[in-house]
Amino acid sequence: VERSTNFHGGDIVTVTYNANGGVGTMPTEYATKGQTYTVQFNVLPTRSGKTFDGWATSASGSVAYTASGTKTFTANSDRTLYAHWV
Repeated sequence: VERSTNFHGGDIVTVTYNANGGVGTMPTEYATKGQTYTVQFNVLPTRSGKTFDGWATSASGSVAYTASGTKTFTANSDRTLYAHWV
């Protein structure tokens, strides 16, 4: 988990994407603490025999962010998003 301070003095939080059993590399992103972060759907993992359903906040959790629904959260701390498969 990374945390740094940007040159404007604000905290930076890390948003990490985990393929959760799938393949593909999603870029790690950074957001200014307290700001609204938009979850990315432009690069998605794949998994044989499964369909990507969205991003969850835990490896076995339910979908929290979908391309057609909720896409944002307030970046208060580092966060890992896990691919959700059906």
